[in-house]
Formats: sequence, C-alpha cells, structure tokens
Amino acid sequence: MKNSTKRTLGLFGRGMEEEDTPHCGSGNRICATPCEAHFGTKEYGEVWESIREAATGESFFTGHLSTLHDHFASHLTTTLIIYHTTSDPEGEIERVVPVWWEMECYTLDDEPRLLEDDFSFADLTKQLSANH
Repeated sequence: MKNSTKRTLGLFGRGMEEEDTPHCGSGNRICATPCEAHFGTKEYGEVWESIREAATGESFFTGHLSTLHDHFASHLTTTLIIYHTTSDPEGEIERVVPVWWEMECYTLDDEPRLLEDDFSFADLTKQLSANH
C-alpha cells in the first residue's frame, strides 16, 4: 500500500500536510478547519480571569466579557450559572455552567477582522477542574 499524504488548505491559503494540521483545543482533537485564534492554557486562563472578576459574588451572570490575548482579542457573550465552594457567594468560584455562550475573536489591527477560533466551554471547564 502506498503511503499518501493528504493536502489541506492552511492558514491564509498556504498548503500544509495533513500531519501538520494544527491541533486545536485540548487533547488530540483536530479542528475541521485550521483556526486562526487558538485557545491554549494561557488564553483559557485569561478568559477564566475575566469570568472570575465579573462573576464573583454572583450566582448568575449574563453579559459580555472582552479579553486581550497576545495575538488576538476575544469577546465572550454568555449566560452562566455560578457555583461557589461555600454557600457564601463571595467565596471562590468552584465551577460555572454555561446556559448560552458565543465567542468571537478578532485581530488586533486598526481594522479588526473576525477570526476562526477553537474556543470550547468544555475545554475551559476541564482546565479549571484540573487546576482546582
């Protein structure tokens, strides 16, 4: 059997080999289309910090959270149920359950352009559970 390599369309129209396709999100999950705004440990931590700052003292949060990352900006519109480690709502946030969310990412240029991203609320909560 011949060893063949499948070509895919990479970022900005450059061809890339299948084995070079970016692994987006956690684990070995591969995006159907390579993403331009990748969420790794650092980016998920920055989004979590925005959530924590906005939702401390709340058991329910709905709103918009904007976060600047190294190579892009993210805008999360969400409704969350907030669970705390104690019955005191001012206590540490134990977990969040998204009721609804939408993530949009943009370039940091003077004229921002919408980017494909690999944000996953499941990956965010997995990372938070691992760090708790």
